Amino acid sequence: MGRKNVHLWLLAVVLLLVSCGGHTHAGGDLFPVDSLCMGISKERYSCIERHDSLVAELVAVPDVGNETEMVANNAMAYSAMMRMDYGRSVELYNIVLEESQCEIERLVADVGLMTLCYRVSANRQFFDCRANALSRIRRIDEEYNFLSDGDRERFNRARVEFDIASVCYFSNLAMRDEAAKVLGHLETNMESSEENSLRLYARMI
Repeated sequence: MGRKNVHLWLLAVVLLLVSCGGHTHAGGDLFPVDSLCMGISKERYSCIERHDSLVAELVAVPDVGNETEMVANNAMAYSAMMRMDYGRSVELYNIVLEESQCEIERLVADVGLMTLCYRVSANRQFFDCRANALSRIRRIDEEYNFLSDGDRERFNRARVEFDIASVCYFSNLAMRDEAAKVLGHLETNMESSEENSLRLYARMI
C-alpha cells in the first residue's frame, strides 16, 4: 500500500470515529441522554408507547448534538411508519440521510426506507435503498474494530434489520435463493446483537 493510500485510509478511520463517537449526548449531560438512547433502542420491538415516551424525553433535551438529533429523527420515523404515516416517515428518514454526520445513523435510515418500501410494494425504490444500505454496511464493517461498544450495538442492530427486511421482501416475491442466502447472514448477524427482543423477532422470521 502506497503512502498516499495509507494516508487516505487513516483519514477515513478518523472521519468515521469523529462522526460516530459512540456517545449520543448534549453538553455535559452525557449519561442521561445515553440512557435515553439505549432505552429507545430496547423498547423499539416491545412497546411503541414506551418507545415514543422516551423519544419525547430525548427531543426535549436542550442543545443536543447532531448524532443525538439523528437518533431521535430515526426513532420518530420508525414510529411514524408503525402508525402507517408513511409520508412523515419518509420525510424524517430523508432528513437523516441529508443532515446526519454519522454513517451508522444514515444506515439506520436506509434500512428504515427499505422496510417502508417493502410495506408499500415500492419495488424499484426498495432495491435502490438496499443497494445504498449494503454499500454503507461494507464501509462501516471495514472499520468495525475501531467502533465503540455503543456504535457496534447500533450497527449490529441495523444489520439484523437489514436482513429481516430483505428476507421478508425476497420471500414475498418468491425469490427463494436470495431469501435463503440472506437467512444465512441473519442467523450470523443476530448473534451479534445483545437485544433479546430483536433476536426473538429475527428468530420468528
